[in-house]
Amino acid sequence: SLGGGGACSTVMQDSIDPALAYGSIVVVAAGNSSVDVANFTPANCDGIITVAGTGPNNTPYASTNFGEEIEVAAPAGSGVQPAEDQVLSTLNTGLTVQEDDTYAWYAGTSMATPHVVGTVALMLEAAGGPGSLTLEEATEILVNTAYDTNGLIPGCDTAGRWCSSLIDATKATAVADGSVELPE
Repeated sequence: SLGGGGACSTVMQDSIDPALAYGSIVVVAAGNSSVDVANFTPANCDGIITVAGTGPNNTPYASTNFGEEIEVAAPAGSGVQPAEDQVLSTLNTGLTVQEDDTYAWYAGTSMATPHVVGTVALMLEAAGGPGSLTLEEATEILVNTAYDTNGLIPGCDTAGRWCSSLIDATKATAVADGSVELPE
């Protein structure tokens, strides 16, 4: 959920690379600027899974970044009223210290990314635990099961606005545990 315009800096890539070397799978929000993710960091860094956002009915989230560097999409909310068309998120009422837990409706690729992180965690557990899938294997499962289930997000499958496919956590987990064959 960290991002801004520009190329992936050496500092950012140098922060990602050790995690990759330890076998971690890094998942990053595409951003909410309605621009090609190739110009948005850290979503354009190497070795990560970049997540676009979808709104209700598998439509693009209103301001999701887009582009060929995006692997998958996940629910991000609509970005407009009603509140229930957003993603319900956990919060804390404290401004400087912890206070009461609460909930609020939010929208954006920062809401989409935890869906993918959770799906990757389920896939790893299904496959045998931490380290049981490489970044490449996890990405292939996410991409292939998403496309097989949902196709491309309508309105994003052109050369100028390619947004990938909405994840399918159930199918991805079933592929990871071997009970379902990896779709083409």
